[in-house]
Formats: sequence, C-alpha cells, structure tokens
Amino acid sequence: MNIRLNEKLFFVLTIFLLCAVNFTSIAMSKNDITNKFSKSHIISDDNTIDSFSSYYFTHTVFAGIATSQNCKPCDDWNENLYDLYMSGEYDFEYVEIIEFDHDGKILNLKANEWSENFDIGSYPTSIFDRDFDRIIGNYPEQLSDTIENCGERTVYDISSTLNIFWLDNGQLQIDITIQNNEPNTYVGHIRCFVTEIISRYDTYYGDPYHFGFLDYAYDDNIQIESGNSHMDSVIWDGNEHEDEHGDDFGDIDPDNIQLVLIVYNNNNDFIDETNVARISGNNPPDAPMISGQTKGNTKEEYEYKFTTNDFNNDNIFYYVEWGDGTLEEWIGPYESGEELIISHSWDEDGIYTIKAKAKDIHDAESLWNTLDIEMPINKKSTYFLILKYINNLTNVVPILKQLIWFALNL
Repeated sequence: MNIRLNEKLFFVLTIFLLCAVNFTSIAMSKNDITNKFSKSHIISDDNTIDSFSSYYFTHTVFAGIATSQNCKPCDDWNENLYDLYMSGEYDFEYVEIIEFDHDGKILNLKANEWSENFDIGSYPTSIFDRDFDRIIGNYPEQLSDTIENCGERTVYDISSTLNIFWLDNGQLQIDITIQNNEPNTYVGHIRCFVTEIISRYDTYYGDPYHFGFLDYAYDDNIQIESGNSHMDSVIWDGNEHEDEHGDDFGDIDPDNIQLVLIVYNNNNDFIDETNVARISGNNPPDAPMISGQTKGNTKEEYEYKFTTNDFNNDNIFYYVEWGDGTLEEWIGPYESGEELIISHSWDEDGIYTIKAKAKDIHDAESLWNTLDIEMPINKKSTYFLILKYINNLTNVVPILKQLIWFALNL
C-alpha cells in the first residue's frame, strides 16, 4: 500500500490524541480537589483557603472617583480610599475627579465631562476599571470585594512604560510606550491623568483630596499591531490649563505630581493596563529592537542585532533569552543607540522566541521585546518524536506501540 508521508503522520497523530485523551482522563481523576479553587486564593498545606492576595491580580485596578467639594460623605470616602491605598494591601490606583466646588458650581470642565460620560447621579461614585464595577456612596466595607472582583478580570496582554521629566516653570515632558503582546491588533484608547498627590482642592470639612485630578496629558485613540508598540512624547504646560475659577496650574510642585496612565480596549471599554509615575531624575531605556534571521537550519549560527536608546543617554546593558534555555546575562555596557551583535544557533528543530530587555547603569529596566524564530521541522523525525513520547505510555495501552509501528511501515 502506497500512503504519502502526511497521511501516515495523520494516522499516527490520531492514535496519539486518542491515547492522550485517555491518559489525561486517568491523570485528572487523581488530582487533588484543591485544583478547583480559583487562582486568586492561596491554598495552605491543610487545603484551606487563606486570605486573598492581590499578587494574583491580572492587572493593576483603576478607580475614578466622582466627587465634589460640597459633598459631606466625600470627605470620609477620600480618607477611606487613601488609607487602603497606603496600606499596600491591594494593587490599585485611583484619581479623585473633583467635579464641583464648595458652592456646587462646576470646578473642572473635564471632570464634569468625565462624570457625565458615566451618568453619575450622586457623590461620591467610584468607577472601577471603567465601570466593570462601581460603588455609590461611602461604603468602605464594599471596597475589598470590588477591587478583588476587578483584579481577577481577564484582560488583554498590554504593557506600558510612563516617564516624566520636570522642565521647570510648570512644564512636564511625558513619554509613553504601549506594547501589544497579543496575537491580534489592539484597538483602544489611552488616558493619562495629571494629579496632585496632595490636592490643592479640599473636601467639605477642609481636608485635602488625594490624587486630585487637574487635566489629561493624553486622551487619544490607539491601534497597535501584534508585537508592536505605540510611542509618544508630549509637553504638558500647567500655565496653559486652568480650572473653572480661572486659576491655572503653572504653580505645580514637581514633588507633588503623580501621573496615572490607563489603557482600555474598544471591545468592552474595560481597562487592560494601568501605570503610575512620579517625577524622577532617571528613566529606563526603551525596549530593545531585535533584528535578524527568522528562519534557518539547526546547528547553523545566525547573527542578531539589538539596539535601544536611553533618554538620559546612560550606558546600557542587554539581557537576552534565546528560547532554548540559554541566555546572555546583562552584556555591556554599550552606549545609548550603539548596536549589539550576537551569534546564536539552535540544536533542535522548533519555533523559538528571542526575548530581550535593557537596563541602564542605574538598574532601570526596559520592557521586553521579542522575535520569533523558526527552525525547519523534519516531518519524518516527527514520527519518532511522537513514538518516543508514546513509548512511555505503553504500560497503559500495550497495543499502542504495535499500532504505531504498523503506521510507520505502511
């Protein structure tokens, strides 16, 4: 009987899959019942659920707080939020969107627009992850469950960097990088809130708000192809922005500024990435660019080039993982923009992902960047890779080995 190679492979794989299903079923029946618990809980040695840990959050949760200076409950809510935030118990960030002044008049037009977008009807109202959940009123007992509920949410794989530079006279340079680690194009929106850590605006009882909103540094639509990044830089001038009292923000204190960047998608409008930065003297390098051969043969060496830039013009070190268990650990130093060339070979056929990141001399690390490499797969050898794996299961299914050999010799 004359059967083509790919038909043999199909036959072998069919047998393999049937065996794998059977073997998985047997293995799962022996698993401990604790595997059914949510990943958001820690299972102790006695199989009981310990306290919740935000270590298991899929992302940093973001809350926008619709609030007002003439709102009595807003004073208590401001303190309750700040106390939980400072405790470090949960991975979340928040911004106080102060809409009205003490007389009930609009204080900040952009805050007013934000509140209207979410149909805010009473104060305070806290919008978590862009209305995945919300708390209306001052109910601190609801905070933990709400943050946990958001923190466990499935999100798109988006990462970011956010850097701020003080340019004097109320001016900030704000650089962002948004990286799409998803297999598909990411379509969404970015917002970057300029806030004062101790706000110039106080509550009903005269206590200062925390992380009080001033203005947006970014408020833009984005579309990022798979594996690519969106990069931008703006100068935000506090002298050019003001509240509805006519007071501008040119008097901002660089030590009292915090920026909060959020990235949300167009599918459900929920947040996928939150990043926070304060003004500092040093900033990490950009994610390295990787170039070189993407297809090749095993045992042959290929050259790969790595390059990145550092805003502060610091010297740079590179960390490279080749996807086969080997790595180059912090090679350098190299000058900002200088090209690093490394040769590498792979011993076995397969698909590998090169990963690289950079750090400056102050140990500020960049995001990862990646490049997929494909070594050709010899179809005939695939039979024997499968057979090698299956051979370990022949004590479970004794006839399997004979069936495999029958397929190979058709």
